[in-house]
Amino acid sequence: MAESLSRRVEGLAAYRASQFLDQRPAAVLAAVHAELYRALASAMSAYERRALDEMCRHNARATQILSGLSAAFEAAGAGVAMLHAFYGRIQSAVNGLLVDQSATETLQESLIQLRLMSTAFHEEIVRTK
Repeated sequence: MAESLSRRVEGLAAYRASQFLDQRPAAVLAAVHAELYRALASAMSAYERRALDEMCRHNARATQILSGLSAAFEAAGAGVAMLHAFYGRIQSAVNGLLVDQSATETLQESLIQLRLMSTAFHEEIVRTK
């Protein structure tokens, strides 16, 4: 009984917290791209330190995010083909980090683009408030 009550309280708290989340597309995209940036930057840092187990954990997180973004934009149609291709390049670099020297360069360039994209999404949020 106490466990059931605890679950209900947790559920209510989660529901209330969700009411304060900004659910506009630009806000969601800004948050997702910021998380992707963190995962990739952490993977690169781990790679440079040769902490390969840690790198793999961050790569797994980046792969989850990239898969979700790719699926979402694939369903959106041809207007977002450039984004879909961008995510594909990042995914290839993540997968080839240990075997392809150019993968680190691709990831470094991707980090710059992700930061610019996140900034643009945040500016859109501010502009549309």
